[in-house]
Amino acid sequence: MVEFVKHIFFYQILDGIEKEFIISKTNPKGIITFVNDLFCEISGYSREELIGKPHNIVRHPDMPKKVFQELWDTIKNKKKPWTGLIKNRRKDGSHYWVISTIYPLFDPINPNEISEFVSVRKEVTALMDSYEKDQFFSNFYEILNLFYTNDDLHTILDKSLEIILTFPWLEVESRGGIMLWNKEKKQLEMFVRKGVGESLIRTCSIVPEGRCLCGIAAQKKSLVFKSHVDEEHHNHPEGMQPHGHYNVPLMHGKDLMGVLFLYVENGYKQRKIETEFLELLGQVLGNIIYQFQLQKQLEEQNIKNYLILQYLKQYSSRDTHLIAKERIENIKDINYQYTKNRYLHLMFLDIFNFTGFSEKRTPEEIVKHLNEFFEPIIQIIYQHHGDIDKFMGDAIFSYFEQANDCLEAAVKILKYTETANFKLKIGIHSGFVVHADIGTDFRKDFTLIGDTVNTTQRIQAACQPNQILVSETFYHHVTDYLKEISENGIKISNRIFLRAKNKTLLIPVYQLKLKDIKTEKVETL
Repeated sequence: MVEFVKHIFFYQILDGIEKEFIISKTNPKGIITFVNDLFCEISGYSREELIGKPHNIVRHPDMPKKVFQELWDTIKNKKKPWTGLIKNRRKDGSHYWVISTIYPLFDPINPNEISEFVSVRKEVTALMDSYEKDQFFSNFYEILNLFYTNDDLHTILDKSLEIILTFPWLEVESRGGIMLWNKEKKQLEMFVRKGVGESLIRTCSIVPEGRCLCGIAAQKKSLVFKSHVDEEHHNHPEGMQPHGHYNVPLMHGKDLMGVLFLYVENGYKQRKIETEFLELLGQVLGNIIYQFQLQKQLEEQNIKNYLILQYLKQYSSRDTHLIAKERIENIKDINYQYTKNRYLHLMFLDIFNFTGFSEKRTPEEIVKHLNEFFEPIIQIIYQHHGDIDKFMGDAIFSYFEQANDCLEAAVKILKYTETANFKLKIGIHSGFVVHADIGTDFRKDFTLIGDTVNTTQRIQAACQPNQILVSETFYHHVTDYLKEISENGIKISNRIFLRAKNKTLLIPVYQLKLKDIKTEKVETL
């Protein structure tokens, strides 16, 4: 609905601005669908020559490709407006300059899909050409192109400051600096400087918002010019001489990124062209700083995400880790509830008489013994493509997609216990379960839910030490494999009916044990 209103609003305001602004619309592929009269007048093309053509019909060869790569990445991939200075080519080959803002418009039916782009531009050719345009363009492009180098932010801003101080038509002294804005502390911090004395560096290394001319420019977010030192020049470095100042806020949209300060001679008269250029330069430098800070934030967040995923990999099931990784990399709905029906083969294993073992040891000793005992078991489970849903004290709840993998893992675990200090009771069952988020936004668990889980626990609880007790359901999945392993040291009992607590029907099960271990009778719960 909001986008639909935007479309209506576009046509309502069109009559009021099209005499002052160059306006065009394109489809998502950049094909022109609308141009106003001023576009045709300035470009030299007729409407018929423009409609249906790619918008790069007016692209000037002087413009670097990376500018347009950034433009398209902003409006198409990030789906945000882009503002910048563009040099275009008329039909006759001459050029014209525009300050352009391009907006993505979204489909009212599919709000996540871009339906078209609207470009609103103001021609600034006369402004540019009237003041030594060749040098202006050359130096200005030099700053723009610094952004596309591999240099760090300090180097780029240091080089930018050097270029600014050497503009032949910019009547400033060969000294100045750039301060970066610390949003948390509400202060400017000296970042690069040239030609300034040590006393200024000591006095102005940190400038609070609203203090002195740089702080006032930061507070107002607008250019501050002074032809001489007055009462608003709060800081007075030792040996300060009479002078004037341009203090330019470096902006990204409405966000302050820093302040550029330049010296002019005492009594200097402010020039309009300098003011307009410096305001535009403030946007360019502000955007450069923003892009670097954004990149730093992304790098820091990527490191945090990596560490989070590493912890999840260690402290949760493999499925939980994979789903968390997918959500972090493709965030859409943080409150999305995951639910999936699955047919799995579940295995519960529990240490026999662990309570008696624990009574004689400290908690630290218990943890040490558990970790040493569980390490090979965990490796066996994962080697056979299983996953661990959770650790339950001295028990492990795991699951497998293939029945043979589950049985082979159980047999290897049982053989491992022959030389271990603990005896295990292993229960296995197959059936449908729901893999789901359980809990609220404050605390969730990603786990398996269903009667199959409960039945597997009942089977495991009825198992004797150093035995595997499997349900008849699971048994039918591995009949052929059981025949194979029964010839290699595994003894399989006849069918037994288990009466389990809170279960109406008897549960048919089979005992599996190593042949050199004495058979023990199954007890019902």
